[in-house]
Amino acid sequence: MQLFTSIKIHRRDAEIAEAMKINQITGTIIKSAIEVHRVLGPGLLESAYEECLCRELNSQQIPFQRQRSLPLEYKGFRLDCGFDWTCWSLRRLW
Repeated sequence: MQLFTSIKIHRRDAEIAEAMKINQITGTIIKSAIEVHRVLGPGLLESAYEECLCRELNSQQIPFQRQRSLPLEYKGFRLDCGFDWTCWSLRRLW
C-alpha cells in the first residue's frame, strides 16, 4: 500500500512540475506579445506583428510554427472555412 501511495505522490509531483513549466512558458509567450506591442504600438498590419513576435519567441528559445491552419467546428459541425493561427507554440499548451 505504501508503494502505491508513493507512486501516486510522485505522479502528482510530476503533474505539478509540468503545470508549472507550462505556466512559465505561457507567461513568456504573453510577455513576448506585450513587448512586441509595446515597441511597435497599434495600427500596423498583422504581418508586421507576426514577424516581430516570431523574432521575440526565437530570442526566448520558444519553439513555434507559423501559419498553422485549423479546422473550425460550430455546434458539432466541422466547417470548411477554418482559420489560421499566426504563431503556434508548444502543442502541449492547448
